[in-house]
Amino acid sequence: MKSSIFTTRSLVLGWVIALAYTSCDSKKTHQTTATHPSSSAGKQNSKPDSPAADATAAKVAGVRIDVDVNALLSDPLAADRSLPVPLLAVGDLNAAEDAALAKCLAEYRLTAADGDLSPLERFLAAFPQGMRAHALRNNLAQLYYSKGEFSKSYVMWNEAWSTSKNLQSPIGKLMADDAFAGLSRLLVLFGRKEDLSSLLAMVSDRPLGGTAMEGQLQAKEALGSMENWQEQAFKCGPFALFRIRAQLGLPEPLHPLIEAEKSTVKGT
Repeated sequence: MKSSIFTTRSLVLGWVIALAYTSCDSKKTHQTTATHPSSSAGKQNSKPDSPAADATAAKVAGVRIDVDVNALLSDPLAADRSLPVPLLAVGDLNAAEDAALAKCLAEYRLTAADGDLSPLERFLAAFPQGMRAHALRNNLAQLYYSKGEFSKSYVMWNEAWSTSKNLQSPIGKLMADDAFAGLSRLLVLFGRKEDLSSLLAMVSDRPLGGTAMEGQLQAKEALGSMENWQEQAFKCGPFALFRIRAQLGLPEPLHPLIEAEKSTVKGT
């Protein structure tokens, strides 16, 4: 039991760290606190629940965390480990919605090994505006990506970004940043130069942290390659052929014809 509690606490506090970095102003330095936002006493009048919690708080020095940690820890769906992304709620919890989601998660656990995502898809269709819909879209997009269903993943990450990009709450912003990171990665993979340029323009003034900041940097680098070295940036076909030849163990997998092939913005 203690191990389970510690695992749940570590999971949620890890996401609180991400929330802190996502919501901080990179140009300012704030006093570190890890308390309920309504508490003005802050860290001086509170003791960490465990040494692990205290160590976690120390890792976000200079950043204010405006999230109710205890509320997240008491949310069983947010602490569920069956999906890649914690099912954090944006807004007030809805008992009926959560009951329906708990049932769908139970069904999903029985079919997850077979790659069946239909229980999660049914829930999202029934609650497209639900408090956990943003997190579920990010989960489905990641699961599609892991299965190699890139078209479905693109549609879902695009929907996740469009529905969350204007959210103002800390958790809402984190959901949007997750969607941006996934969507930008796919646009780079697809070589969608115009769409990638438009997406980067949308976040030019948005404070980003964690994987979203990393995604932004990688997307900028990829966009620069697409704009300045297009003869190499769109060689997906020839490079795929190289990987096939290497996998088959053929001699000289990077054939001179593959290496010499030039690409255009329309591919090769």
